[in-house]
Amino acid sequence: MMTDRGMLRRLMAEKETLYTIGVGDALSAKIAGQTPGVDGILSSGFTLAAQAMGLPDAELYTRSDNVYAVANMCYVIEKPLIADIDTAYGNAVTTIKTVMSLNEPAHPVLLSRIRSAPSAAPYASLT
Repeated sequence: MMTDRGMLRRLMAEKETLYTIGVGDALSAKIAGQTPGVDGILSSGFTLAAQAMGLPDAELYTRSDNVYAVANMCYVIEKPLIADIDTAYGNAVTTIKTVMSLNEPAHPVLLSRIRSAPSAAPYASLT
């Protein structure tokens, strides 16, 4: 299954509020995508790190880890996917590489949260 880049624009034009669920793997994305009332899927950096490593989102997973997880999510959902790429893994050059990696035809996604510094948000305890 593949997401449609225009689907989110259509939903935004039709609805005042969109509901997304943050997930970290393909199984969670599939379940979230089949949940009534959910308009889209958010690849959550916190959830990806928590599910893959049992750690908070301190950017310990690599771009390759993120691209792999997002690609797998795209294969099992039919709703728009918004990818959390935070700082895009470095400078302007790595930002371009990250955007290109996440916008291959096999997994078209919308990108979110490109920042120049790590998140200042507090981390939830996983213990």
